[in-house]
Parts: sequence; C-alpha cells; structure tokens
Amino acid sequence: MSMNKAGRRGGVVAIFAALLGLALVLSGGAASANPGHANSRALAPAHLGVTSPAIRSYQTNLNFANPFNTHIFTIRIGAGGSTFTADTLDGGQPGDHWGVFVMRYGGTPLGSNNPTAANCGTGSTNAFSGDASLYGSYLSGGFVQVVVTHCSGISSFPAGLTVRFRSNATMRVTQRT
Repeated sequence: MSMNKAGRRGGVVAIFAALLGLALVLSGGAASANPGHANSRALAPAHLGVTSPAIRSYQTNLNFANPFNTHIFTIRIGAGGSTFTADTLDGGQPGDHWGVFVMRYGGTPLGSNNPTAANCGTGSTNAFSGDASLYGSYLSGGFVQVVVTHCSGISSFPAGLTVRFRSNATMRVTQRT
C-alpha cells in the first residue's frame, strides 16, 4: 500500500473516530449492556430503539436531512461469530459516498484500543460498496457499534441510502432512536 493510500485511510479512520466520539457525547455516552439477560430488548442500553430478531444479514434504509447527520447502531454478535461487515448502497441520485465506521463495543481493558474499521462507498445505486469489516474470536457474544455518515459526493439533501450488516453468526441489531 502506498504511503498516500495509507495516509488517506488513516485520515478516514480519524474522521470517523471523531464523529463516533461526538455522536456518543451528544447521545449521552455509551452505556453498558447486560449480555446475560434473556430478553433481547435488554441487550442494548435503554436509550436505544427496538432490537431486531436474531439474523445473519440485516439491511435498512436511512434518510439524512443534511451532511452532518449520523445514524448509530449497536449489534450483538451471537456465539461463534468471528466476522462482521457493514457496507452501503446510495439510494437516490448516484454519487453520494456513504461511510461506515465499525468498532468493537466494550470488553477492552483500560488503555487498550478497540478494533476498528472504516470505509466510504463508491456512490453506486446498483451495488453495495465501502465495506468495513472486523474479524476475530473477540466478536463471539460481543457487541459492535456502527456509525453511518456522509463522506462526500453530490451532497443534495435530504438524501438516502441502504446500510447492510452481515456476520457469520446470528446478530441482533439495535438502532439508536
């Protein structure tokens, strides 16, 4: 990988990390989940929305009123899970590049970094693009947080897209309300 590409990728990750931090501050911060609870609604902090049934692939349409909006999801990966991928599909006029920032949520010792991945899509309205993936046994039974935001493009708002999440294990998806 050339230094230029590596520098850009690092810049994209830094921007998404800043957006995630801002989103967490504005939403009241991250709360701890109760992974031992049998009720799926208790799997996510109380300020989150309704949790999906256990599935391996999930997609939903999102609307953005302006380029500064974000959508945040918390995903619980089922037992045996070792892969998670998020990607996007532009939903209106072709050309908006939507970004996903994926981060392991909780369970990391103080002073350690959570694994992260970030990418921006191509603006295609025909194929999902911009996949950001996490791999590892640490995903099994754990949580992943995803921030979806606008990277660049034609920037005609309001605008929409479809975001898709995939895992090799069942997962439960909760979108912040």
